[in-house]
Amino acid sequence: MDGMNLPPRRERLPDRRQHFTETVEWIESGETRKADIHVGVDESGRAREIFISISKPGSPVWLMANDSAYFVSVMLQEGRRAAELLGRLMRATPKSAAEAFADADTGIAVPSLIARALDFAVRFERELAEMVEAER
Repeated sequence: MDGMNLPPRRERLPDRRQHFTETVEWIESGETRKADIHVGVDESGRAREIFISISKPGSPVWLMANDSAYFVSVMLQEGRRAAELLGRLMRATPKSAAEAFADADTGIAVPSLIARALDFAVRFERELAEMVEAER
């Protein structure tokens, strides 16, 4: 295996970890749909996994959401940051992606479900960091 680049090592998560949920809505074929976004964090408050629950198991949206969330979770466990992934997905810097997503006046198109999940992870990481800082 000399000269080959090995993939980053995936960090094993503890069996029990903090987990947070947010419900989002979107319009699909003229109907309002809901999804629960679940973010699991490690002891330091970094997002390490994302799950998306949609009420239509087996539908194309359900399959895409599950596959995307799994892929993002692998990247988070290999050391990528949620803000970096959100920035790349929105084709912006991590900071401007989160700000643009939060600002309805920017004219940015409605983000995908996985972008919403990453945005939740970024916001939640910030909130946890602020709480830890306030306790110091």
